[in-house]
Amino acid sequence: MLSLLEKIARVTGSAPTPLVQAAKIIQQGGLVIVPTHSIYVLACSAFSVQATARLRRAKQSPATKPLTIVVDKDAIASYAHVDQRQSQIIDCIVPHMPVSMWLKKKTHGLDAAIAHSDAVVMYFQETEIGQLYKQCGCPLAISSANMAGGTPVDTVNDAKALFGNDVDYYVGGGDQRSGEPTAHIDIRETPIRLKRAATANPFSVVQAVLSAHHLD
Repeated sequence: MLSLLEKIARVTGSAPTPLVQAAKIIQQGGLVIVPTHSIYVLACSAFSVQATARLRRAKQSPATKPLTIVVDKDAIASYAHVDQRQSQIIDCIVPHMPVSMWLKKKTHGLDAAIAHSDAVVMYFQETEIGQLYKQCGCPLAISSANMAGGTPVDTVNDAKALFGNDVDYYVGGGDQRSGEPTAHIDIRETPIRLKRAATANPFSVVQAVLSAHHLD
């Protein structure tokens, strides 16, 4: 019996691109590895209880740990409470800066991904992860490609060595990534608060950008 990807190749006359293949797998409830600007991440549908549970099992992460949600900035208000100031902050950051933002969650279908947290962490970049989101047409749940407490991998081969058959598909990213996760900022508060630092994108730079727009 032909797989879905083989059927697609037969209809189109060519094999789908890696991101199209990854999107089809996610739409079927699968788990993939894909690069961001700096690391590789595990990714699945944020709506899928089974897929988000698989993601956590793969990296031996507790079921209560919230996952980061990938959506473009126009969709953020569908899943989080966003006031005018926060909307302006989002416009300054997305997609220009590799920063994850903490917002107050709305009641929605992402409970499997964000567990019992009262916050939702939003991220978007016009890299492979952003392109994958657009291909999937649904929010993605992501987490760094490492075992809980370990160092994120920075090449697809390292990801394969770590996760093997626990992941359904691997998207390569060409050049080696820096291996450092993104900075996290809490934009629910005034002034904004740093939740996780990143040397490649210092908090002072984020503050300077927001200060220039009188949003600090």
